[in-house]
Amino acid sequence: MRKKFEKGQPYRPAAKVAKVKNGTPTVLLIRGKRYVLDHKDRGKAK
Repeated sequence: MRKKFEKGQPYRPAAKVAKVKNGTPTVLLIRGKRYVLDHKDRGKAK
């Protein structure tokens, strides 16, 4: 059974770093889901 969380309660999941670019983790795996770092200016032409 999963623990019930309330709003504002601290949560520290175990994360596995899947990709690193310039020393910064850019892709994380948490509980089998993939989370990708997304910068606000990503994809915009300059």
